[in-house]
Amino acid sequence: MNGLDGTPKNINLHMTWFRRIVVWSITYVIIINKLLRGSIYLTLQWLVGWLAPQKPLRSFPPFATSYLKMPGKTLAELIRKREITSTKLVEMHIDRIVEVNPLVNAIVQTAFAKALDEAARIDELMKEETFDTDPKYSAENMPYLGVPITCKEIIFVKGLTATAGLKSRIGHVCKEDAEVVKAMTAAGAIIIVSWQCGGSPTIQCMVTPVTPTT
Repeated sequence: MNGLDGTPKNINLHMTWFRRIVVWSITYVIIINKLLRGSIYLTLQWLVGWLAPQKPLRSFPPFATSYLKMPGKTLAELIRKREITSTKLVEMHIDRIVEVNPLVNAIVQTAFAKALDEAARIDELMKEETFDTDPKYSAENMPYLGVPITCKEIIFVKGLTATAGLKSRIGHVCKEDAEVVKAMTAAGAIIIVSWQCGGSPTIQCMVTPVTPTT
C-alpha cells in the first residue's frame, strides 16, 4: 500500500525509524562526549591538586579579649552597665582589624576616626543623669548602642566609597547612607570599615540598587 505521495508505507516507516536512530545516536554521542570531557577535566584537576605543593594553612592570631567574640546585643548591654565603654570596644575592634587584615586583605576603606568620635559621643551621652531613664536610649530603641559593625562595600555609607565591584564606579563616594545603614546607626551601631564584595578578583559586579545614571 502506498502513501499519499506514492511512496510505500513500509518505506516511510523505515525512514521514520532511521531518522530517530540517527537523532538518538547523535544525542548519545554528544552526551557521552560531554561526560568524558567532564570526567577528564575533573581527573586532571584532582591530579594537579594532588601533585601540586600544598600551601600551609593560614594561622590567625588568637583573640586578645573575649569581647571580640561576643554578640552585638550582649556588648551593648555591657556598655549600658558601664562594664566597658564604647570607645574601648571600638579600639579593640580596630586593633583586631589592623592585626588580621594583612592576612585576608578584606578591608576596602576604614572609618576609624569617625567611629572613635561617635563612640566618644556615646560615652559622654551616657554620663548624663537622664540617660538611663530616657526611653529614646532604651535597649528596645537602641539595641546596638555603641557597638562597632562593618558593612559590605556595596552598601552606601556616607563618606565612604561604594563601587559594588564595578570598575566604572571606582572613586564613587556616597553622599548619603543606605536605609539599612540609617536603621543600624539609629539603633546605636557604629560603622568602622567597609569590606570587599567578593573573595575572587574575577568578580566584577554585584547586584546594586542604583540606576545606570547614578
